[in-house]
This record gives sequence, C-alpha cells and structure tokens, in this order.
Amino acid sequence: MKVLTLSIKREWFDKILAGEKDHEYREVTPKSGGKYINYILNGQSVPFNYDGEIKDEDTIGIECRQYDAIKFLTGAYSGKRPWALVEVKSVEHQFLFDEDGKDVFVNSDVEYTGNGAQVRYVLSDEEDDYWLVQRMDYTLGKVLDKNLNPE
Repeated sequence: MKVLTLSIKREWFDKILAGEKDHEYREVTPKSGGKYINYILNGQSVPFNYDGEIKDEDTIGIECRQYDAIKFLTGAYSGKRPWALVEVKSVEHQFLFDEDGKDVFVNSDVEYTGNGAQVRYVLSDEEDDYWLVQRMDYTLGKVLDKNLNPE
C-alpha cells in the first residue's frame, strides 16, 4: 500500500474522522511538489524538480503520484502523535487561475493561505522567479485505521 503522510490541524483531523471532511487540498510548491507530482517530458516521467533542458518542440505533461491512503498526523511535532490512515478514492491536480482566467504565479515573498482557495498573488513574466499556483485535491474515503492516544 502506498501511503502519503501529512500533518494536519486537529480541527480538520476531527472532521475527517467524523466524515464531515471528504477532500484534502495541498498546495504544490517547489519544496513540496516532489511528493505530489512528476512531469511527463516527451512521454517519459521526470522528477518534479527536473532541471534539464526543455526545447520548444518538447511535450510536457503532469502525472499525479498515486497513493492508496493518507496517514494524517496531528498534534505537536515531537513525540508520538495521534494519527489516522484514510483511504484515497481519487486525486486531481489543479492549476488555479485569477478572476480573468489568467495563470497565477507566486514567489516566496508572497503570502498565501496554502489551501488553494485564497491566494494573494502577483502576475509576472519572470517565470524563473515564480511558480504557477497549483494544488492537489484528494478525495477521501473511509478511515482504515487510527490511533488517537499513542503512548
């Protein structure tokens, strides 16, 4: 079983366990992108942080990394933490656009919420210094296992 491990705030953790939250959104950034997607360059999978030459005639696509479940951890980042293993029913990669339908680029100096819904952004022609705002949408299924009181 392929498992993605993610930290989550207790409020959202509890909603997942109660069946009130059935989607988990994660922003794809230069730091986190490698665990979510690969690029497809001329039909071959290349890592998210691929830095080889890309020519105008090359074809580029995106492949979502497939996971069977997500292990959600909550609580303090030290010691043993409560966790829940939750089925992943499907995953979708999404680009986000502004109200005019234009690509949204951000850089590390821009603040954003991280949930993909509200982004304070800048538009730029300097794509080397910015990245497209992207997110993953995981549709969650049943809780497969959990430990709410690890010792």
